[in-house]
Amino acid sequence: MSVHALSGAELKAHPTPVPLTAQDLKIVDRLAGLNVLIGVLALSIGALFGVFQGLEHARVFNIYPWLQPAIKTYYQGLTLHGALNALVWTTFFICGFFTFAFVRSLNRPLKYPWMSVVAFILMVVGLLTAAVPMLTNNASVLYTFYPPMLADWAFYVGLVLLVIGSWMVGYSMYFTYYAWRKENPDARAPFIALTSTITMAMWQLATLGVAAEILFQLLPNALAPVLGYPAPGLDVLLNRTLFWWFGHPLVYFWLPAYVSWYAMLPAQTNGKMFSEPLGRLVFWLFLLFSTRLASITSMRTPASRKSGSTFT
Repeated sequence: MSVHALSGAELKAHPTPVPLTAQDLKIVDRLAGLNVLIGVLALSIGALFGVFQGLEHARVFNIYPWLQPAIKTYYQGLTLHGALNALVWTTFFICGFFTFAFVRSLNRPLKYPWMSVVAFILMVVGLLTAAVPMLTNNASVLYTFYPPMLADWAFYVGLVLLVIGSWMVGYSMYFTYYAWRKENPDARAPFIALTSTITMAMWQLATLGVAAEILFQLLPNALAPVLGYPAPGLDVLLNRTLFWWFGHPLVYFWLPAYVSWYAMLPAQTNGKMFSEPLGRLVFWLFLLFSTRLASITSMRTPASRKSGSTFT
């Protein structure tokens, strides 16, 4: 009788898959629902200001005098429109959408649900912090907040908290994906789980630009009169480049629409995706090229060449 010695690879056991329970889904659905609710409210209010702008531009009806003292200027309304629709609605809805779809795709609960809860709280605190100066007409700098215009420091702090919260949603997904991979080392990643993870990675890469702009340029200058130190000055072209490093991929953060078209719509119509490998490649290409297009959007304009690039 021969004795066969087992190798270390043969002895290594994979972790037991964690089942997705009704309690797990309850937590996920509540988080997703609250995110989507805030996103839809932001979209509704922001879209209403869009209608007001259209009526004013068409010279049909100027409603802004009737909105005072709540909304004092046209540009205050324009800032609310852009910030609520482009930033708040986008971030909250997509974080909620992915939280809902991601765990169902993996059929596994979140590894650290507390992280998603903390992320939501941070995003709400950031929204409220940024809303105060916008509603008091101290942050009427549009959603692009181009310098040399400066908002109240609370506006920038609120945006930073909103972005950090959205990063934490991504981290919660990464930890969960890693745990699922350890439990299923030979399985192919589900399409929705993989593409959701790629989209959040793209978002975190893209928001590095706006985070750097706020933390190292805008916020120090906004805090200067409050804390009593000399304003360090602003580099207009650097700020514009950093913003559009984020601003252009912001459009691609709406990849949940692609997730829905590629994966959910075929399932709902008893069909199938034309080519799943090609669909996966599309998302990897978005991750690779999205921020590169920022250089096209942020090319220096004749106006900026005339006025110079540095303000103090």
